[in-house]
Amino acid sequence: MKATLPEIEKYLGLLTATPQRIQEAVKGWNEAQLQSKAGNQSWSVNEILAHLRSCADLWTYSIYAMLAENEPAFSDINERKWAKVTGYADLSFAQSFQAYALQRKNLLRVLQALPFES
Repeated sequence: MKATLPEIEKYLGLLTATPQRIQEAVKGWNEAQLQSKAGNQSWSVNEILAHLRSCADLWTYSIYAMLAENEPAFSDINERKWAKVTGYADLSFAQSFQAYALQRKNLLRVLQALPFES
């Protein structure tokens, strides 16, 4: 499947905007609000960020493997299990968000440097 330049720009734009959108969504919230849950079955904002970080870890690794290898092998790692292993939900929102935003910035730096053909 070949992507078009507008599609690539669209997805790079979404990747760029996501940390900014998260930051804007929680503007003015304190740590207690970021840790609170609406109910037993719901996730806190911090747990949602932990899930996003776990997904970003796994997908970023996969992207880098595809760039570095002709036939990369992928492990079957569950992002929810990975989130528990890493303990991301136990970190403060600010600390976790800073790491998430930095990881995204580094991924975008790599992706934006690729020639269109890649």
